Amino acid sequence: VFGAGWQARSQVEALCAVRPIQRIKVFSRNAERRAVFCADMMARLGIDVVSAASAEETVRGSDIVVTITSANAPLFDGAWLEAGCHVTAAGSNDLIRREVDEKTVSRAARICVDSRATALRESGDLLPLLEKGRIHEGQFVELGEIVAGVRHGRLDEAEITLFESQGLAIQDLALARRLLIAARERGLGIHLPF
Repeated sequence: VFGAGWQARSQVEALCAVRPIQRIKVFSRNAERRAVFCADMMARLGIDVVSAASAEETVRGSDIVVTITSANAPLFDGAWLEAGCHVTAAGSNDLIRREVDEKTVSRAARICVDSRATALRESGDLLPLLEKGRIHEGQFVELGEIVAGVRHGRLDEAEITLFESQGLAIQDLALARRLLIAARERGLGIHLPF
């Protein structure tokens, strides 16, 4: 995981909720913040969460790489990714932001986006490559297409996959609805008049 802020916490918790994660390596510019993040997440999740000494150490040997930063330059060399790795790049939601390099994008067998239209407006990782003709919009698979079973997320276990998350309000609303239903079923929360 690249980043040690509040969004990185959510990313780690979400990963651990859906994958059998045993160990997490964390790298960020601020060593003190990184150490606090690792200690907090280890206590919260009950798994090994360690501070990585470098970007390369973070990536090498990892099955999943998550970037959730405000970086304006690639955080790691895509050559370090191993076969079968999945990359979630969640911080490059502006044209001036970059988290992954061209090598990462070119090695990805699948480039998943929340929305093609949003990625074409906001993805700092993808737009420069589109403008140079190095990738094309037809390579993008929307997350909804994968979830609905219309398109494949991965055809074989050796493929490197990339999810460029820009975030969509509809995703937040769908989650809010599910949380509201769950709270009502459990009798939790306080009803507020509108």
